[in-house]
Amino acid sequence: MMSAMMNNKDPKDFTFEEWQELYQSDPEKFEEMREDVIYGFLDTLSDKNKQILEKFQWRIDMERKRSKNPLQACIKINEMLMKHFYSENGLYKLLERLSEKTEAMREMEAEKMLIEDNVIPLPLKRRD
Repeated sequence: MMSAMMNNKDPKDFTFEEWQELYQSDPEKFEEMREDVIYGFLDTLSDKNKQILEKFQWRIDMERKRSKNPLQACIKINEMLMKHFYSENGLYKLLERLSEKTEAMREMEAEKMLIEDNVIPLPLKRRD
């Protein structure tokens, strides 16, 4: 059944169950197709992003090889991803900085609109 699916379906469209079935029936074919999908995606990226993600994929592959079992590999890769995500130059910090810049830009735009409309903003008085 799986061979018919592989001949008629793009591996990028495989379901989890289909990948699982392939792994159980033919682990070597599974690895070959897994690499084809990963590197096929990497080939669509700019040279800079491709190089960065190829290095990251290499690290993932090395963790998989060094691990004693799939669960250990999953845990190690998850730790690596979380460390990368929350690092100083990770996605979380990038989004945080982007959010701060967006808020600052909104404030600047609001001030610009007030000035353009000849509206003088008055400071708010606090009631004590």
